[in-house]
Amino acid sequence: MTGLSPATLTTWATRLTAALVVALVGWLIARWLGRLSARALRRGHADPILAGFLRNVTFTAALILVAIDALEVIGIPSTSLLAAVGAAGLAIGLALNSSLSHIAWSVILVIFRPFRVGDTVTINGIDGTVESVNLMHTHLRTTDNREVVIPNGSVGGNPIYNASLSGTHPFDWRFAVPFGADLEHITSQIQAVLRERTDLPKDAQPSVDVVGFSNNGVVLSVHGASAPDTSPHLQNEVLTAVHRALHEAGIATVAMT
Repeated sequence: MTGLSPATLTTWATRLTAALVVALVGWLIARWLGRLSARALRRGHADPILAGFLRNVTFTAALILVAIDALEVIGIPSTSLLAAVGAAGLAIGLALNSSLSHIAWSVILVIFRPFRVGDTVTINGIDGTVESVNLMHTHLRTTDNREVVIPNGSVGGNPIYNASLSGTHPFDWRFAVPFGADLEHITSQIQAVLRERTDLPKDAQPSVDVVGFSNNGVVLSVHGASAPDTSPHLQNEVLTAVHRALHEAGIATVAMT
């Protein structure tokens, strides 16, 4: 029975220990470089999205170099390792084509900056406040305090409405009232509720229109725009007040649509 000599074992143990030390120190340095790059951009008043993105890219690139150095300490030649990494990267890239598109879109979003951290946006029909953009995803915080993670490919490949740039946030609330109801009276009741709101623009009051019919009755739409810093409970407050006013007038709202 053959085995490794004590000298060989000692050599491998020394290499593994040295590789672990290189990996640990390199990981710490990679974190430091990532934080340093982000801190430098923040001092230059750069957008937080750009600072966070550069931190992630710097950390990932440094970590790859550290991994190559650690493996070379063990005894694996860097040229062979780079060739293997290149071949594996090509295979992974073909298999993860959609993931690479998310990374590409993240670069585009960071460069052209259609939104910034803290902006109120509508993406894929989802309203929320931008919290961060990383290599793969954009993170939104909705008005009901839920975190939504959207792949960057879906963000960049679809229309983006930035309420913080336009200064307003659109809304369109729909519900049905019974057939045969007095629509003029209902409209006046709803407009009276809207006029009482101090957080809606007085020079551009929301409008109330008939937009269709359903099995439940006539579909009405209350649509307009509000300031981005308007109460996140605006829809619930307005529709509750509308329901109360119509109920007191003897008119029943049938259902939201």
